[in-house]
Formats: sequence, C-alpha cells, structure tokens
Amino acid sequence: MNLKEALTGKLTQKEMNFLRTSYDVVGDIAIIEIPKELKKREKLIGQTILALLHNIKTVAAAGEHTGKYRTQKLRIIAGQKRFETTQKESGITLKVDVAKCYYSPRLGSERLRIAKLVKKREKILVVGSGIAPYPLVLAKYTPAQITAVEVNPTAHKYAIENVKINKLGHKITLVKGDIRKIKLGKFDRIISAIPHEGIKLVPALLKFAKKGTKLHIYDFASEQDLEEPARKLKLKSKTVKTQQVGIRRYRVCIDAVI
Repeated sequence: MNLKEALTGKLTQKEMNFLRTSYDVVGDIAIIEIPKELKKREKLIGQTILALLHNIKTVAAAGEHTGKYRTQKLRIIAGQKRFETTQKESGITLKVDVAKCYYSPRLGSERLRIAKLVKKREKILVVGSGIAPYPLVLAKYTPAQITAVEVNPTAHKYAIENVKINKLGHKITLVKGDIRKIKLGKFDRIISAIPHEGIKLVPALLKFAKKGTKLHIYDFASEQDLEEPARKLKLKSKTVKTQQVGIRRYRVCIDAVI
C-alpha cells in the first residue's frame, strides 16, 4: 500500500489533490513536502508514513534550502524528536544531521557515475563535499587520492567521522574552509557539488586545474534549455541530467575538460 492509498478516506478529495506522494528517506528519517493546504493534516500524514514504513522512526516536513550552507528547514511531524541518522549508500555508511547538513540520497547513482569515469590513480578535488558522500564513494571504488573541501563546520565534523567509520582515511584528505581562500596543488579531476553557485564558481577553481583536468560542475537548468550552464562555461562539454528539483527544472552536471 502506498501513501495515497493509505490516506484515501482520511483526507477529502480536495486535500488529496494537494498530497505529495513522493518523499526522501535518509536512514530512518522520512522527509516529505507538506503544502500549506495540508498544514493542519500533517500529523495524520506523518503517522500514516510511520505505519506504512516500519523502518522509519521520524517523519519531518521539508522546507526550502536556505542560508550560507543551503540547509533545509525541517520540522518533525511524527515519531522520534531527532534529526541525526545513519544512511547506507553504495556500500558506504554515512552519519548525518539532516537539519544541519545537505545530503541527497537521490544523487547516489550520480556519484557512482562519476566513480566509473575514474580509470587510474588520479588526484581528485571535491568542492562542497559535505558529509563526504562523493569522497567516500570515489575512495571505495577507485584508486584515486581525494581532497575534499567543505565550508560548513558541522558537515565537516560529520565528514571526519564518516571517513573514520569507513576506514578510508588513507585515501581522503578533508579540508574545512572556503575554496576561494585555500591554496592547494593541481588536480586531475575537479568536482564542484555546489549547484546554487554552479558555473559561477569555475573561475575560482581554475587555479587547481591543468591542461587535461576533467571538470564535473553541478548547476540548475530549465527543461527547455538544459545546455544553458554549459554555454556559459565556454568549454567543450557534455550536460548530464541528474535530478528533477522542480516543475521542469533539473540539477545538471556539466562534464568538461580543460
């Protein structure tokens, strides 16, 4: 039984029209968007999700991603009063506070796509590495050495813990700070996982690149013009659609070579 079926007869037909039937699951926390039209029914929706999914212990209502660290405003509508959980992804373990750190389980296949492109012992820079999902997936499945830079101190703290949990510290160097102010060497591959900055961040990344460096730059684009960010980059590139984030709006990855 799905959420819509479980709520049939409990919500009016008008209310059912506003119901979001998809939601993210991070560890044992479900995160669902609650439209303002269903605000008074959110506890019912949360309790229904708990009843449907026995592995879920907390249900949170999702708000917008805001602030310097692009964290999501969340409020608990059912279950345990906590935001910390443990997520399994592609054979790695990730501890995360979903209210204080950005993490999207929907990008798991995208992280594996990037890992499959790494064929040798590359030096890789990951910018906006968060709790370290990209560095850990790369370290587990490739011979690369990874430097991961994150400005959010809470996400950086979780990254340190996650690298220890997965016993991959010999392949990952974690750096806390603003990539614009950090001095590092040159890299064979650069991943910028900060889509709200997107292509605008590339000039600050070029000091870490050399001829032949491969770029993976995340940005947002409308369905009508998915190539818009790539045109701004002005390099030979390929655009990969990675995740729908709104009505006819997508997170894209621009794969390019210097």
